[in-house]
Amino acid sequence: LSIENAKVTATASSSGDGVLVQSGEDSSASLTVEGGKLTAAGSGNSGAGIRFQFSSGGSGSGTPNLTVSNNALVRANGGIVSNASAAKPSGTGIVFDNGIGTVHGSVSLQEDLEIDEGESLNIPEGSSLTIPNDKTLTVNGGTLNGTPSGDVIYKVTGVSLNKDNLTLIEGDSETLIATIQPNNATDKAVTWESDNADVATVDADGKVTAISVGKANITVTTDDGSFTDVCEVAVSAKQITPSNPSHDSNNSSSSKPSSQSKPEKVYDPYDTNKDGVVTCEEKYGEDWYWDEETKACMVKGYSAIIVDTATR
Repeated sequence: LSIENAKVTATASSSGDGVLVQSGEDSSASLTVEGGKLTAAGSGNSGAGIRFQFSSGGSGSGTPNLTVSNNALVRANGGIVSNASAAKPSGTGIVFDNGIGTVHGSVSLQEDLEIDEGESLNIPEGSSLTIPNDKTLTVNGGTLNGTPSGDVIYKVTGVSLNKDNLTLIEGDSETLIATIQPNNATDKAVTWESDNADVATVDADGKVTAISVGKANITVTTDDGSFTDVCEVAVSAKQITPSNPSHDSNNSSSSKPSSQSKPEKVYDPYDTNKDGVVTCEEKYGEDWYWDEETKACMVKGYSAIIVDTATR
């Protein structure tokens, strides 16, 4: 059987073989593909992509020959089988035997070729593969063994973040790291997005900044293939520490500051003039306030008097 410079697809409609080459006992059976492409797919549990059959029995005696030339491409989905000796492809071209491809001789790619998940293409020693500028070899989850001449496109197959969960305090930030699979993917560009920017934001480099108490999901998406991964961010409240407290944790009452730290004047709500008067916040910091009951500057969250009222 000879196929010359044509694209042929042979698929068994029911249980059977895509291509059957049959010959008598102790003879040779040949399939030649010269240029072009042959795609043969078997059907059912026993269907082969290409089968060489000698006599009509389950076993026979003969020599199967599969020859490719002129950069031909053969795909045998379901395998290349024989009831005699194994068929060994030869010549110049690419042959896929049930997903396992081999480059035979010095081949120049004649059409775009994609190696999908579960498939492989091997360039053994002594063979070569050239990819012309107007053709593409794409690895999309499969395996390429050997180095062809020309550019290879490695498609993204997934992305993962270094953290599934992240806890931050208001105002803090941390950068998430996205890892692209495979690590030699051609296009590693990603985009970042927060589903609740009021709680946490994320920039183009994956830096997450906590804005307010709550939860947000940070999603990274690959430009190639739109694969995603998500990190849940929980933001907790910031604990406020007094700016200038004088507090002994081992004593229930707080000590008064020295006379040098005592304000000359403090805010008095009954002083309608307020000339030259400073507030507790202005004198000591934002964690201080005027307590009307004690007539004193006090630290937020403390029950003891911190500073006595100064004379006006």
